Amino acid sequence: MRKIYKSILRLREQEKQAKFREFSEAEAERREHQQVLDHQRRRLEEERSTRHDTIGMIVLNDYLNMQRHIEIKESEKKQQDLDKVAEMKRDEMKEAQIEFRVMEEVVSNMQKKEEEERDRKQSIFLDELGGIGWHRKNKKGKE
Repeated sequence: MRKIYKSILRLREQEKQAKFREFSEAEAERREHQQVLDHQRRRLEEERSTRHDTIGMIVLNDYLNMQRHIEIKESEKKQQDLDKVAEMKRDEMKEAQIEFRVMEEVVSNMQKKEEEERDRKQSIFLDELGGIGWHRKNKKGKE
């Protein structure tokens, strides 16, 4: 039975590590995209603060700013999706950690019970062995 418990425990450990890697990757992707989004926002603010002299440049600048604004809105939507994925991966990682700890506790309890049962059987065996020895000693003394 111990091999089964240890195998299950190893599987839980591997699952926990895999969930941690998935969370780390999702979090890294989320952070990278946040940096891109921040850069887009700064760039838009810089362009908005730039003043142009000709009407053609003003119209072109407004058009480009509108395009950047649309890109930012799309990036914000993607950022929200990445935030949700990262949060989901975090929850999965926490769940895997809890399952590992529970399985670790179950295995520990099972091992303790097996040791107690083995000790109990050994105690019974030694008691019987002692009883047999006592009877032999008493028989020899009477003869």
